[in-house]
Amino acid sequence: MSEARRSPALTAFGRAIPQNLVDMDEQSADYTPDSDSPQSKPPEAGGHFENLYGRNDDGALAVMMENDRSRDEKYTASEAFIHQWSRAVAMFNAGGGFDKGALKVPTKPEDVPDRLPDSIFRQNVSGDAAKETLGALIPEGADTVTFQENDTVYQSVLKTVNGKLTMNIVHTFNQIKHLAGDREFRISGGAIKRVQGDFQLRFDVTG
Repeated sequence: MSEARRSPALTAFGRAIPQNLVDMDEQSADYTPDSDSPQSKPPEAGGHFENLYGRNDDGALAVMMENDRSRDEKYTASEAFIHQWSRAVAMFNAGGGFDKGALKVPTKPEDVPDRLPDSIFRQNVSGDAAKETLGALIPEGADTVTFQENDTVYQSVLKTVNGKLTMNIVHTFNQIKHLAGDREFRISGGAIKRVQGDFQLRFDVTG
């Protein structure tokens, strides 16, 4: 948990560490990292999903830390996120009296919390294509840019891999909860911050 508490994304955006904080780490039984480049290439089989979830009076958050899956893996990062978020909220709500029985896999809308985290962070985005795209969106001489729903920066960020994956989480949540129209959750804005050559992303979720 000490590593999670030093999240570069939370540090970059000055987000205080929530009192309720949990690191969720799960992988499929057949998970096999790429033998040559486990840090930069998809696994040879299965999937590995590690994310950080927190909640306090300032709101709830999630930090996407490591989400890797092979092309053949049917369990998606969005499904893993919703499952982990459901477990985290169950733990937060139970406090010291947490019952491990609450860790069941959510299969029905009522097993899933009514809300998504207020902010979803993506940390240490370092792929060449992503860095080129995100770097071009930050004004010259600056290290940060914010974006709002449907402005030009927003549209560009949502076209990146990280943007699409985050949008998939929101869409998956809306589908599971059978939300439609003005009841749907959406990405309403966010920010990009460049720190020592890597990029930290924040997506603000509203519903």
